[in-house]
Amino acid sequence: MADSILLGTQDLSKSFFRKQRKGIFHFRADRSVIEAVKGVTLEIRRNENFAVVGESGSGKTTLGFLLAKVLSPTCGRMEFEGKEVTHIQGGALKDYRRRVQMVFQDPASSLNPYHTIESILSLPLRIYEPMTRKERERKVGELLEAVHLPVEFRKRKPSALSGGQKQRVALARALALRPVLCILDEPTSALDVSVQAKILQLLQELKDKYALTFVLITHDLVVVRNMADRVAVMYLGRIVELGRSEAIFERPRHPYTQALLSAIPVVTEEEKRMLPSDILLEGEIPSPANQPPTCPFRSRCPDRLDRCENSLCPDLIMVENEHWVRCWRIEGKRKFFPAEAAGRKEGDGP
Repeated sequence: MADSILLGTQDLSKSFFRKQRKGIFHFRADRSVIEAVKGVTLEIRRNENFAVVGESGSGKTTLGFLLAKVLSPTCGRMEFEGKEVTHIQGGALKDYRRRVQMVFQDPASSLNPYHTIESILSLPLRIYEPMTRKERERKVGELLEAVHLPVEFRKRKPSALSGGQKQRVALARALALRPVLCILDEPTSALDVSVQAKILQLLQELKDKYALTFVLITHDLVVVRNMADRVAVMYLGRIVELGRSEAIFERPRHPYTQALLSAIPVVTEEEKRMLPSDILLEGEIPSPANQPPTCPFRSRCPDRLDRCENSLCPDLIMVENEHWVRCWRIEGKRKFFPAEAAGRKEGDGP
């Protein structure tokens, strides 16, 4: 199993520091700490579709930036293909970014509006590949063909393309250096419903053709159910449930996961019966700058216990094979997630 792990994290965290405003023109000397990602441990396997889901502000995009090394972690550890990459720099970082690519949420803002499609797609080739001009032109044509765009689009600028076409260009740019891992941040959120299905079909086609591993960051659970092999549910920077897609959708154990699934829009009564009963979350989301040491979901949880108010945040608990939940109500095998075990004691916080 260890050989199949492409990217792993252990207790990965990211905090941002914000100065406190004292007046209109002055700031206080003290700073508040925003914990965007807190103690995340993951194992992403080769050739799988791994989804990270949660509400806006849950930390899933920040986690994607950490995995792509757009951001550096505040603490924790990352391994890629069996080698530590937490603090790599220089040539090692350049090689990592060649093998791990990210497709950003808004294709319109991630493409330079003043450059042609050919210039956009050939830029990574000029940086990384010793190619002649004709070789780059041929490669650009191959990339456009791979994402089902006419070769004639090479002379157009992004403003002349539709939203779906811009997303295809963003995908082609990510594929230019033949990565092994692609991190997709909300790949369909900026698209019309009629275009979303075509993009999802294209993603699966590209995955099979290039033997890719996808990390899919999204709030769209319909997309997750159609694509994901495994799912991590995030809330306030922590993973609260992790498991195979069918287990998450058919047997959700964390109250937050159940609330998310109950909000999926359905058309038929049969679909409705497959989802948890409607759950209306009450209470306020704790501030990421002032998170409680107890369960972060306790202020909104409809099933909270006294223990949730008085105990430290629980560890991930294995409830069945490959299914982990962070909740005091869960009765299961209390053990650490595999990569979490080293250097930890039973009962320690995550």
